[in-house]
Amino acid sequence: MKLLATFVLSVCLAGSAGLALAQNATPMASPEPGGPAMGMVKGEHPRIREIHERLQRQRSRIAAALKTGKLTKEEAKPLWQKIKSIREELVADVKSNNKTELTDQQYQQLNSELNANSEAIKDGQSEGGSSSAPAPSTPSAN
Repeated sequence: MKLLATFVLSVCLAGSAGLALAQNATPMASPEPGGPAMGMVKGEHPRIREIHERLQRQRSRIAAALKTGKLTKEEAKPLWQKIKSIREELVADVKSNNKTELTDQQYQQLNSELNANSEAIKDGQSEGGSSSAPAPSTPSAN
């Protein structure tokens, strides 16, 4: 009986150690149309991280709008493409800055494009929709 109790205790301890390791692992988001999963890079600049997070939130919003019928596949296509384009621009900007950060101008430009795309998602339309007001250059919630 004592041997069985010792065995159970060691299995529990091993299992809890595995859970602790699993909790420390950074989960990767599942890929969505328009780009690969956005994993965090150690030492990544906060501005870059913010743009990555906004791109991921917009992907999620488009997927949710498709699921609920707020957007059709045809309406979502240009929104996915814009996300892909913004991500490519981000990669090019970071590469041009020795892979460390974004300049103020690059950051403002990316946020402006994300703001416009966010409005298009909210309004259920693609970039060529009816909104004629210019997008603000400050970051929005998404």
